[in-house]
Amino acid sequence: MWFISFIVGSCVGSFLNVVALRLQKEEDFIRGHSHCTKCLHELSWKDLVPVLSWIWLRGECRYCGRKISPRYWIVEVVSGCMFMLTTGIWNGGEWTGLLDLWLLMSLAIFCSLTDLQEQVIYPKGLAIVVLLHIVIGLLSLLENLYFLSTLVALGLYGGIYIVGYLLWKEEVFGLGDCYYLATVAMWYPIKEIVLIGLLSFVIGGGILGLLLIIKKERIERVAFVPFIVIAQLLVMILGVEWFGWWRWSIWLYWKNYFLWFIIEQ
Repeated sequence: MWFISFIVGSCVGSFLNVVALRLQKEEDFIRGHSHCTKCLHELSWKDLVPVLSWIWLRGECRYCGRKISPRYWIVEVVSGCMFMLTTGIWNGGEWTGLLDLWLLMSLAIFCSLTDLQEQVIYPKGLAIVVLLHIVIGLLSLLENLYFLSTLVALGLYGGIYIVGYLLWKEEVFGLGDCYYLATVAMWYPIKEIVLIGLLSFVIGGGILGLLLIIKKERIERVAFVPFIVIAQLLVMILGVEWFGWWRWSIWLYWKNYFLWFIIEQ
């Protein structure tokens, strides 16, 4: 099952990567054939096998020799690993549960890609995934549907967004991040989504603080969804109890906040 999960995940990641890139270029991702971005030669199935094709071609186009971005291979490998992790979390329950976790990971992968490349979250994509999640929830007798968690997530991120704007007269993160957290909240109980929200700031602040020290310059635009995704995976793997929930999450969050504030000053 692990091997199958990796294959499915790498295939899904490969497709979502293409969708994200074509949406950025305003190209049709449904009917258009895959092609080299330089010579425009249409790619055959041998060039499109997730993970393996990039290795076999040594990261070069078969037809013109142009270097292929390692992004394709990285996304496929990471996506395969994420699907494997969620399969381990699923641990042999109802098949709808595994399908629902894969749906969650697909959303995380796609939103991370669009956020990283252009700081954009597509609301239509979020709505489609929510509808699919509800359908799966209905098939499994309303299990794993946490509507109240969505309101809590909106309140948490929305409150921080408003406070940050009032203090610094600028966005501390984009509204797309709020939409994403509110969407994935439907998969988590309130305790878990609150921890994910706070932990994402700890992770993001730590990484940005490190980059600030290394580059010695302020980063103007930040893709925040990947930090939320990392927090999701940590909570799903380790569990709320491992973090001590309120005590550790709040302590880490405010400690990180004050460190960031001191660095900014």
